[in-house]
Amino acid sequence: MSENFQPFLKLDKEKYTNKYVVLSPMIKFRYRKEPSIITGEVLRPVADVILEYSKCKVETAMYIDSGADITMLSLELGKALGFKQLPTDEIREIKGVSGSAVPYILKKARINHFHLTFTASATYPLFYPYLSASLSA
Repeated sequence: MSENFQPFLKLDKEKYTNKYVVLSPMIKFRYRKEPSIITGEVLRPVADVILEYSKCKVETAMYIDSGADITMLSLELGKALGFKQLPTDEIREIKGVSGSAVPYILKKARINHFHLTFTASATYPLFYPYLSASLSA
């Protein structure tokens, strides 16, 4: 192991920006057992978070996907937060494994998880697809 390797970074509020996520030994999550078509069941990492948008706050559990570029919210969760399509919103498309496209708009939402609060790009689907690409649980 390299001498420069640090498994955890301490939260330094003076250096903290929304451009990167600060890791901390206090980030906690649980695993939830769910059915799987391939293996019968699977344990998925889930974090309890509070999402904020405008003046709305919603407490929910969300899947942890450390490789995700954006956070995909469900249609219901987006509505609960008060997401609305505005004339200035650019409609984009995201494709899943099946190749089918889901139109979405991009918003910025604050995510609170224990002591860590940051702003993330959150997508809001414009309809509810058959197989939801949602990360909200």
